[in-house]
Amino acid sequence: MREIIFRGKRIDTGEWVYGDLIHERYGTCIQFIITVNPRGKGAPERKPTIERHKATIDPATVGQYTGLKDKNGKEIYEGDILDCSYVNPMTGNKVERLFFVECGEAAFVARCIGHSPFGDIYLHFENTEGNIIGNIHDNPELLEEG
Repeated sequence: MREIIFRGKRIDTGEWVYGDLIHERYGTCIQFIITVNPRGKGAPERKPTIERHKATIDPATVGQYTGLKDKNGKEIYEGDILDCSYVNPMTGNKVERLFFVECGEAAFVARCIGHSPFGDIYLHFENTEGNIIGNIHDNPELLEEG
């Protein structure tokens, strides 16, 4: 089954939260679930309890999970910045570029930061070595490095 998860930065703490995206009259929220284990020594064996929480987030920071992971197994979201390498089919040379992830018209797209003779690419990781190095919200300086 496909996972549909969103992330966004909390307005009150600046912390990233992950879960379901909710649009309410007073703002955009992420609802997330945490598992709470019994605290203290000698607590009787119990099933963990599950709590639902909502956090108001900055709508400009919302990003959807792409369903893909980088080479280290980290989930890739819209707004992530990837350090990728690929083999140029014309020259056979290995090329390293930075890309940022966004939702295109039909798929998630990796947009090259700086010049690329191939332009944007649909996001997939066949024959590439992609690694998340930041995101456009926490690391805007990476957008200038291309």
